[in-house]
Amino acid sequence: HFNQCSSFEDAVQAFNQVEENVERLEHSVFIPLDVVGAQGLANSPADGVYELRRYELQLGYSTVPRFRDLYAAGLVDKLQTDQTGESQLISLMYSEAGAAPLNTVIELWHHSSIDGSQRS
Repeated sequence: HFNQCSSFEDAVQAFNQVEENVERLEHSVFIPLDVVGAQGLANSPADGVYELRRYELQLGYSTVPRFRDLYAAGLVDKLQTDQTGESQLISLMYSEAGAAPLNTVIELWHHSSIDGSQRS
């Protein structure tokens, strides 16, 4: 819908029409955490289903880096034990600004199907 707009003003008008049907909108900025095994959004498949997991960590300067290190260590084993190949980690990100509380971490997984998410 938005990519058919010929100008910025047209895009704003189109968004405002969509916004009329939205009861609540929250915006947050997340920054990717670099972990081996995450393929990134640019390389993610268009089919299948996506699963978004959200963790709210304790406050503290070292909480997110410690979580990343523990997560990365466990991810290697998880990916090796999943023999189905039906699930892929797309991204692991932490909150930097916006509606999400600080030290919120989200992980985005792609599954070939709903059933595939259960098998992996």
